[in-house]
Amino acid sequence: MDSTNDNKNKEESPVFKIIQELKDGKREAKDLSKEQRQECVDSLDLQGYNVSQIAKTLNRSEKTIRRDLQDVKARRSVKPSLELATQIVGNMIAKLEACQSHLVRLANSKEGSLQEKSQAIFYAGKMMLELTEKLQSLGYLPSAPQKVIGEIYLHNEDDDKTFAEAKEKLKEIEAIAKDTGVLDEITQKRIEDLKGKIEKAEIVKDVENLNKEQNNKKEEETKDE
Repeated sequence: MDSTNDNKNKEESPVFKIIQELKDGKREAKDLSKEQRQECVDSLDLQGYNVSQIAKTLNRSEKTIRRDLQDVKARRSVKPSLELATQIVGNMIAKLEACQSHLVRLANSKEGSLQEKSQAIFYAGKMMLELTEKLQSLGYLPSAPQKVIGEIYLHNEDDDKTFAEAKEKLKEIEAIAKDTGVLDEITQKRIEDLKGKIEKAEIVKDVENLNKEQNNKKEEETKDE
């Protein structure tokens, strides 16, 4: 009964625990099942161990470890699919939006220098721009150049409010920098660049709204006919 429980515990041991026990001499590598050994090979490979180091840790020949790595890589392989693509893109967007939100909070916090706050705003906008470009390259967004500019700030539900808040924050940073005498050329250029992008984004939004209005009118006229 005790032997059965010991075998069950060995099977259920997490791979990192198995590897540590092997290194500490508390477990014999020869007692590992093939599945356990390949899990260890997978973990050690991801940690940057080479074939020789893995073979030494698991007390196996390099030939065996290479075969294990082939099996592991075969299991890791994925086939192209729409579901996988949407999952990866969705995860990427969520992580980038979290980082962008953190930068915005940093820019609005009382801590940090003016230079750090202006950089936070700059990089927040830059991240959204790069995300838009990446989504365009993957076919998730139209590739028209003006659309890239428009998407920098069009990530909140209330676009007009977002534009206004961004403008006010830039004015505040610029005013404080001037009053404290720390407005250098680099910061000034970043502020002007962001102002220009906001203006262009507003224009794009106005054009889109006008286009939607015209399309709606055409649809109404078609219905009347």
